[in-house]
Amino acid sequence: MAESEALEIKMSSFLSYLHENQAALDAFMFTLCARLKEASLRIEVMAHRGAEQRLGSLLLRLAASRERPGRVGRRDRVTVPVSHNELAQLGGMSRPHVTVTMGRLRDRGLVQYEREGLVRIAVTSLTEYLGRIVRGERA
Repeated sequence: MAESEALEIKMSSFLSYLHENQAALDAFMFTLCARLKEASLRIEVMAHRGAEQRLGSLLLRLAASRERPGRVGRRDRVTVPVSHNELAQLGGMSRPHVTVTMGRLRDRGLVQYEREGLVRIAVTSLTEYLGRIVRGERA
């Protein structure tokens, strides 16, 4: 919690300001688009019913967000700084359920993690594993 202050801005004043200030309009539109993209990705993750599929999809999204723009090819192992609590919040799961599911993924060699909150994701293996789940193959 931090001390904060809220100000009321009339819609007409806000729209007039955006109309007169192109840089503010650009920044506002950029923020809206970024939030819409993030919401779309979260909806995609939440659409998965199975815990392994949901968490695996989320981990692949986080790994993709760590890739550097312009990099040729995809790294197979990507380290993501994320805690089980954060994964639970992002995936709409309970913290204990994330821990159990992450343990299963670790046992399969798809992720590695320690207590410090760094998760190393085997991107290719996890992608193949999730594909087998979707196809209904025995994982």
